[in-house]
Amino acid sequence: MPTAQVLWAQVQHFPGGWRMDDHRHADRDELVLILHGRLRTTLDSARTLGPGMAIIHPIHRSHNHLALGDGPLAILYCSFVNCPPIPSDRLAIEDRHGRIESAMRWIVDACADGTIAGRAAANGLIGAIVHEFLTPRDGGEGDLVRQVRERVRARLCEPLTLDDLAAASGLSRAYFSRRFHAATGQPPMRWLRDLRLATARHLLATTSQTVEAIGRQVGFPDRFQFSRMMRKRSGRPPSAWRRRSEVDRMRLGAPPPPR
Repeated sequence: MPTAQVLWAQVQHFPGGWRMDDHRHADRDELVLILHGRLRTTLDSARTLGPGMAIIHPIHRSHNHLALGDGPLAILYCSFVNCPPIPSDRLAIEDRHGRIESAMRWIVDACADGTIAGRAAANGLIGAIVHEFLTPRDGGEGDLVRQVRERVRARLCEPLTLDDLAAASGLSRAYFSRRFHAATGQPPMRWLRDLRLATARHLLATTSQTVEAIGRQVGFPDRFQFSRMMRKRSGRPPSAWRRRSEVDRMRLGAPPPPR
């Protein structure tokens, strides 16, 4: 099977209420990652995507878009060819570790570079992203994970423990750990750390809160620990993520985040 090849990639901003009616692409596949805002898209069935969600619209498949709410929508967009077949229930996934966003931002830079080496790097990265879509997660988006996520999102500023996560599920600590690990492929506390960091990246890109305030809001009261963990898991410290988001907005003439 031919390897996936990138055609183009960029950050895009749309106003609230923006829409695109049913259409299909005859010559390319399409990858979209939500940075902030909410997007409703119909591909076989209606899906509402929020920050950190990614979707592939395969070649020849009809779909539409609607930006929900009054606020702006920001996405990372990539068109490419030679996408392998992906099961319908895997076409929209959560970027749980931030790997898709990191790879897509690198692809944007590689496309802008315009060199042969940059093009080769972009093609390797889109292959890695497709692998994320193809890797089974054994029900990682099942009821158990959704239930815990909904319960803990409002408590990310707290020093949550494994017992707290188990209590949110209504299961014993040992049974919860086994089921959650089977569903997500990672221990519950590592999943919680990644949720904290994903929320932090979203706040850095969409608000003017200080790095210290965001760290506290997502459960990292120590700025140095927050910076070290962001660098380790996301490739950049918090300040670099914010600078990159500001560059993206300036490049496209988008308004700054609300104060």
